[in-house]
Amino acid sequence: MKKGFSLLELVIVLLIISLATAVTLPAFVNFGSSSQENFENRLKTAMSSLFSFSEAIELCADFKKNAIQVGEEEIELPAGKELEYMILPGKVVSSEINSRFCISSKKLEAVGFLAKESSERYLSILVFLPSGEVTINSLSQGEGETFKDKISKGRIVEWFSFFSY
Repeated sequence: MKKGFSLLELVIVLLIISLATAVTLPAFVNFGSSSQENFENRLKTAMSSLFSFSEAIELCADFKKNAIQVGEEEIELPAGKELEYMILPGKVVSSEINSRFCISSKKLEAVGFLAKESSERYLSILVFLPSGEVTINSLSQGEGETFKDKISKGRIVEWFSFFSY
């Protein structure tokens, strides 16, 4: 009797190994990326998928769940960041007063979010509707207050000249 494996047995083993690799490899590829990067990618993908000039886009700040809702998708902020403000032209919505606030818009406007990272740092999220363009930055406390002021007064150009990207 010969010892060894048949060609069929080797092909089956290779097939099982390749299937296991195909299933687990994406998890290992994303393993090194931070929750901050995952948050940014999910938010940018959700916003770009909703791009529409004809339909209103719904955008919500869920202060209780510490998440931003884009259409039907709810995107939680990374650990250690607490959503504090949703800023619209003419309005600043605070987590101290509201547990959730939503807008539905199909006109051109900018919406900002401020999340506290630490006692001296903020995460700013600026979303342009309806295009879905998103910019995310880490700001000092003073820059965070300027961001809130410029967006609420509709002075987006002044914000970009103050804080160059």
